[in-house]
Amino acid sequence: MIRKLGRRVTMIIGGVMSMVGSGVAFMMAGNTAAVYGGTAVSGIGTMFFMYSINTFIGDSIDHVEYSQGIRAEGITAALVGFVHSFSNGIGQGLFNLGLMIAGYTTPVQIGTDADGIALYADQTAAATTWINFSYQGAFVLMGLLFFVLFAFFNDIEAHMPTVHDALQERKRAECEAQGIEYIPAQELERMEKEAQKAEAEENRIRELKEYCAKRGKDFDTENQKVLDKRAKKAAKKAARKARKK
Repeated sequence: MIRKLGRRVTMIIGGVMSMVGSGVAFMMAGNTAAVYGGTAVSGIGTMFFMYSINTFIGDSIDHVEYSQGIRAEGITAALVGFVHSFSNGIGQGLFNLGLMIAGYTTPVQIGTDADGIALYADQTAAATTWINFSYQGAFVLMGLLFFVLFAFFNDIEAHMPTVHDALQERKRAECEAQGIEYIPAQELERMEKEAQKAEAEENRIRELKEYCAKRGKDFDTENQKVLDKRAKKAAKKAARKARKK
């Protein structure tokens, strides 16, 4: 989804799904189907932006380096961890404070039904509403926050090509000044993948030779089977891409 729509649009869609799903579940708290359905929709939407948001951390680090000339990777990682832990503590404290103000009490058993199932006294209406709001309402607010942030304010993704090009030129100039060959990050990544692929192929061939030696099978025949499967899989993949175009 991110590849097709981009991270910003994915975040906006996730925010809308979270708001709508949790909003339905919150407003229709007594309807089991509405609660289950709304929570499911909200969960999917939350998954969109919870997994996508972390990808912006690297962009933020690059943007700081671009604008300030400082690569703040360590302090960024520490700050993210600190804010996460701190906000969890604040959230738990606010939730417990709300329960106390709403008059939440320890569940008290008042009897059993005909099937022997324990029955407990109801909580106050304020406590029940607070629990529902803390669970569903919090996701409504979070979805709204991400929607507004990425729909109207955060446009860092649009600037990243310029940022990456500028950083690449800086590193190229630094390497030239030091007499060092400059290799772009994309090229380094490609070279690493090629090296890993070559190593994996060497290991496969070695293991296949050992297997054929133990079982008395012809290596060339068995190896060709593997290559044929690869070719067939590659052809199917190419056909799918062609259909999409």
